[in-house]
Formats: sequence, structure tokens, C-alpha cells
Amino acid sequence: MVRKVMSSHPFSSRKTQIVTGRLEYKNEILAAFMDSMMIAHVPDLIGVVDVTGMPLQNTRYEQGTEVIVYTVPAPAIWQVGKGRQVFDLKHFGY
Repeated sequence: MVRKVMSSHPFSSRKTQIVTGRLEYKNEILAAFMDSMMIAHVPDLIGVVDVTGMPLQNTRYEQGTEVIVYTVPAPAIWQVGKGRQVFDLKHFGY
């Protein structure tokens, strides 16, 4: 499933930046895109919170909703070798 979202970046050194992006998910968010470019994907954690900072589940926001998208790098063991094979995007249809 694909959702298009507006993403605010309050931690930017500039004024808050509003961009249009797309999140693709099955049970969890698998990939985040900005301007058709993949900017994050599994095994990294991709999370979504509303503009007040409250976490949102994938089913709790609609296309066009303003949200903050953040990523947390996966531990190194998941980024190389057998760990990377487990989370390869090919397993998710990419």
C-alpha cells in the first residue's frame, strides 16, 4: 500500500521544511520516498508521528495528512552479510 504524506522537518537548521513524500508498507513501513527517490528503507526503522509528536499507525493517517517522518538506523548486524539478506528489499517485492 502506498500513502502520500506531507513531512515536516522541525529539526532542520532552516525554517520548517514541508515536502511531499510517499511511504510504502505492508505490516510495517518498508520504504520512504521523496520526489520519487528512495530516502530510507528496511532494515532501518521508519516512523511517523503527527505534528504534536504523537506516534501514528499506518492505518491512522490518510493521503495528504501532515506528519513528521523519521528514521533510526538499524544495528550494524542487520546492514551487512546474512542480516542484510534477511531484510533485502527483494523479499518485499522490490
